[in-house]
Amino acid sequence: MNMENQHQELVFSVILNVKTLLLRGGIKILKTSVLSVTVPEETVERLKANLKELDRYLGPYPFDMWNQWKDLTNKIDDSIVERCSPVCGFVRSALELVNFDDASRPRGTESRKRKRGAGLTVEEKEQELLPDLKPKPGTELRLSELPQKFYPDDATPAEITRHSLDTSYALDTLLNKLKDPMEIIGELQLSFVCFLAGQSLEAFEHWKGLVSLICKADSLIPSQRAVFSEFLNVLEIQLSHVPEEVLCDIVASNNFVYHNLRKLFANIESNTNVDDRLKSLAIRVRDRLTKKFLWDFKDLQEEDDDEAPVVVALD
Repeated sequence: MNMENQHQELVFSVILNVKTLLLRGGIKILKTSVLSVTVPEETVERLKANLKELDRYLGPYPFDMWNQWKDLTNKIDDSIVERCSPVCGFVRSALELVNFDDASRPRGTESRKRKRGAGLTVEEKEQELLPDLKPKPGTELRLSELPQKFYPDDATPAEITRHSLDTSYALDTLLNKLKDPMEIIGELQLSFVCFLAGQSLEAFEHWKGLVSLICKADSLIPSQRAVFSEFLNVLEIQLSHVPEEVLCDIVASNNFVYHNLRKLFANIESNTNVDDRLKSLAIRVRDRLTKKFLWDFKDLQEEDDDEAPVVVALD
């Protein structure tokens, strides 16, 4: 790793650890810095007394970006930073991967036995030949694990179809694991700034997963109105900081944010239990995005081709 990358990682790590230093308009007392150096109390008091003199030395925090940074991080609190930051203290643009040793490889699981019995596809055979890599312990972001399936274990075929179209069950499962449902908005912001400032692809993929999970929920909207309201506000701000081509799904050849927002706006529009304030907010956000990106949000209730009913095969 070259010196420039090391410097960028250190600067961004400092941003993560002392973001409240500036966002709350004062000095946050930090017992240790990124380098685990004790900060004496008298030093903190001296900095408080000389805030104006300190301003000119705050290179990573230019005042012309002050409000933008606050808008991008206003839902990130200390607990979210502590819970989600890598143990090593650095957010890396490229994860440092290590290979599984032979002893730590999973063996003899039922899923593997079934696969061997049913036969592997060409892609699965190729995957088996690749080295089994994982992030070096302590270097990965500790973000919430997104649900791998959107329905309960004992779901009927009809319920599987319903939960596949409405991710409320999966989203509610994730929210119940958090101390406060609003933490998901803070995590959305954290993953976005880790991508924006830290160039972390890992964080970007997590951000995309959260956007998709929230946008496809329907029945949960009335009971988690505050989460969806903040989501609309936060996402609109985030979209102003990335070029539209970054939002394109190369495989599907479409803008994944636009397609997910169509689903969310359609759900809010058609859900009779959603209050008028949230519906009005959705309309205002929709209109501003239409004006800014020329996105077409007309005919929201018309079914897209990829939204055709899911056929569940019975074993």
